[in-house]
Amino acid sequence: IPGWVYNQGFANDSESCDLSVRCSFSAPSQVAVGANLTAINPSPNGQDYPVSVDIQGTMQGSDDPATNAASVASLGEVGGEYVDANGTQRYNGAAEVTLSVEADAAMDALDASGLMTTMYNPLYAVTGGGAFMAASLGVDGYADGNENPPPGIFDGGAGGSINLFHGNADLEITGSGQILESSQKPIYLNGLGAFSIGGDGVAIKAHDDDWAGNGGDGGDVYADFGAGSTLALSNAYGGQSNGIFAYSRGGVGANQKNYEIGDGGHGGAVTVDVAGTITNSALEGVGVLAVSQGGDSDFDNRHGGSDASGAGDGGAVSVTVQDGGAVNMTGEVGIGVMALSTGGDADYGWNGGGGTVTVEVDQGGSISTGDGSLAIGVLAASAGSMGDLRPFDTVNVNSAYPGVPDNVTVTNAGSISSQGS
Repeated sequence: IPGWVYNQGFANDSESCDLSVRCSFSAPSQVAVGANLTAINPSPNGQDYPVSVDIQGTMQGSDDPATNAASVASLGEVGGEYVDANGTQRYNGAAEVTLSVEADAAMDALDASGLMTTMYNPLYAVTGGGAFMAASLGVDGYADGNENPPPGIFDGGAGGSINLFHGNADLEITGSGQILESSQKPIYLNGLGAFSIGGDGVAIKAHDDDWAGNGGDGGDVYADFGAGSTLALSNAYGGQSNGIFAYSRGGVGANQKNYEIGDGGHGGAVTVDVAGTITNSALEGVGVLAVSQGGDSDFDNRHGGSDASGAGDGGAVSVTVQDGGAVNMTGEVGIGVMALSTGGDADYGWNGGGGTVTVEVDQGGSISTGDGSLAIGVLAASAGSMGDLRPFDTVNVNSAYPGVPDNVTVTNAGSISSQGS
């Protein structure tokens, strides 16, 4: 199965290539704002094909509204009855993605958006999610109606691991005021976005058999904001704005009318290290948002059914503000570091659980907030489940099936200062 690659602006050669025999592109002399590389991972042979992009120098800026300065993504192979040599369905898993940025960039009109997947038959492009974005997305399971479907074909694909490095470079972002509601939630204005998301399981009845797939796991996510880097974000419009958003989420397990039930996928480990300086003056700002979330239950009340698939668990979350690192919040309301691990939203007692959460401010590191109505230096939480990820709004949570939290540790050997009104 060829691993088609969509390229816009990252290479002189715009043709697709077959990842299974390795491919590379010759880089142009200039990479303009909006460059994108999205690879479809060909994994029926049991091997994943990682994607790696390095950006150096200075990126050409733009005054026009844009969803990314640059984005890199891996997608699982979409649809089809593909198995590996052991007879196991693997087409829908995504590969590891690495994006290294050592380039100054300024965006005067960045749109707030979640991830967006656009098809250019047979190619796909994943955009949105931040000025610099790296994503690995497992796709949903395949509803195979044959009499003897291969094992795992109904399961959602796993997201691959993410490595996002930003070092010795300046990034300046101003929000455009536009919110792309058509993109996937959560929808934020992000400086750096790192995402690994599992696909959803699917359910089907075929040949008098009931089938339901598990949600795919989110992969591990690592974001490193290195020494010598600066990120300045401003947004005079409403809506949450994050300096760094690192996110791993499991897919939803399927439910075939209660006859067959899958489990939600688990969120992967999320780690963020900050050695540079983040300044966020947005009206509703978060310096670093790190989240691992299990897949939700799939409640099925069709034909008198009253059961649900299991919710997935959140993974371990760790944020470290290192020596020389600084997170400065100067907006009306702001949270310096928000770290959260949560199980998926559960139904009928099929609870998930949160993982461990650790936030450390090393000696020589600092977090400061403004003097607005909501000013929080560090917000760290492990929760069995949660509502929408909107810390500045009042949202509903699942009180009937709350799930199980884990340990939370906050260690401060540096400086955390907050001035609230």
